[in-house]
Amino acid sequence: MKTLYLALLRIWIYCQLRAVEATIDGQDTCLELVRDPSRHLRITLARQDARRERDRLRQAYNQTLPVGFVKVWAS
Repeated sequence: MKTLYLALLRIWIYCQLRAVEATIDGQDTCLELVRDPSRHLRITLARQDARRERDRLRQAYNQTLPVGFVKVWAS
């Protein structure tokens, strides 16, 4: 039962992780088009928050893995 719970939790975290990565990618694309300095700053701050969330999700995902198994993430 615990294995099933961890597998479902891992899937849930993985989906959240991909959604945050898509958000970061969209923010990068949007940042190229923005000319207003205040909007540029707001997008930059939101991107930093999203990267922190991505790091938190990566840590949570790694905690669900079996002992001795390490997932190496590409930047």
